[in-house]
Amino acid sequence: IEEAAAPDGSTKVYFLDGSCKLFDVEPHTTVGVLLDEVKSRLGLTATTEGRSTNAFALYTVQRGTHYLLHENALISEIKASTDTRVKASLGMKERKPKLLFKKYLFTKHDDRLVTEKA
Repeated sequence: IEEAAAPDGSTKVYFLDGSCKLFDVEPHTTVGVLLDEVKSRLGLTATTEGRSTNAFALYTVQRGTHYLLHENALISEIKASTDTRVKASLGMKERKPKLLFKKYLFTKHDDRLVTEKA
C-alpha cells in the first residue's frame, strides 16, 4: 500500500512506534532546526525531568538502515535524494528516504527504565 506524500512545504517525521507527524519546512531548513521543532512539539525541553534532550537525533531510513543526519544538512536536499541502488536494481520504484526521530544515546538510567517497564 502506497503512503500519501507530504504536501509541498512540509515533511513527515516518523517515530519508532510507526506514527508520524507533519512539520513545515522551508528550502533552507536544516536538520538541527527541524530536530528542535520535533522536540518542542513533543514537549521535550532542553532538560526534561532533569535530563538533557540532546540524546535525540534525526535519521534517514533507507532499505531498513538508519543513517544519522548531521544537524547542518538541509532537509530539502535529503528529501530530494533517492536510494539509487533500489532504482537501479530490478527496475524498482524510487524510494524517498524517511526521516526518523529516535534516541542515539542510551544511558544506564534509560536501560533501567526499559527493564523496569518490561
